[in-house]
Amino acid sequence: MLVVAAALWSLGFIASLWGCPHAVDDERLRIRFGGLLDVVIPVRLIESVRAERVSKGQSKLAEVVGETLSVEVGGMTNLVVRLREPYEVNGFGRVRAVRFTADDPRETVR
Repeated sequence: MLVVAAALWSLGFIASLWGCPHAVDDERLRIRFGGLLDVVIPVRLIESVRAERVSKGQSKLAEVVGETLSVEVGGMTNLVVRLREPYEVNGFGRVRAVRFTADDPRETVR
């Protein structure tokens, strides 16, 4: 029974990753990790976006180091978004930058 429950949970988690990707529109950038994390940044606050691969291997899904929120996948990020001013991210405090991972960082920058 436990194996069945674990398999169902795993399938649901994988489905949430696929069904809840990062998104951007005219008003906001949403950085998501399935149903576990949803960070919303107003587009008007974005100063710059660039591809930059960083491997740190932290043990947490997301954490703030200095004024940077890092959302790692597999111990790595490949994009950094710098903000014009500090922004309060629920559960993390004020940040000036966000690092996260995208499947195609160069396309995401465009």
